[in-house]
Amino acid sequence: MKLDAKKIAQRHGITKGGAVQKYVDNACIRAMKPYTPARNMILTQSARTGTVIGSGEIVQNTPYAHYQYEGVVYGPNFPQYDESGVIIGWKSPRKKYRTSRELVYSKSRHPKAGKRWFHRMKAEKGKEILAAAQRLIDRGVK
Repeated sequence: MKLDAKKIAQRHGITKGGAVQKYVDNACIRAMKPYTPARNMILTQSARTGTVIGSGEIVQNTPYAHYQYEGVVYGPNFPQYDESGVIIGWKSPRKKYRTSRELVYSKSRHPKAGKRWFHRMKAEKGKEILAAAQRLIDRGVK
């Protein structure tokens, strides 16, 4: 008897793009939300819009996602002033360098917001997500 591993994997939905991978991707994005910094919700929403569900890779494609994820200020950052001398924003050169200053995250929208949100979510929720994925596999979801 010859077993076809690829067919078995497809039957159980555990191939790339399969039902189980889609479940895991969606579950991770949902579970990451309370850990993701959310001043204007764009970073949180970018996980949904930037990810191909079923690919096994969550993408948050915003210009500042990497800096937020690392949790460290990158610079130099030069203040931009209005006519009355009030700082209205910051401008940076194309090449930025890591500083020793850590970011401070607002917890008003997402109480668990902070750096390395995927890793922190995975430490708390990873086993739960994998157990649910295993139940799907056991049922033979396609």
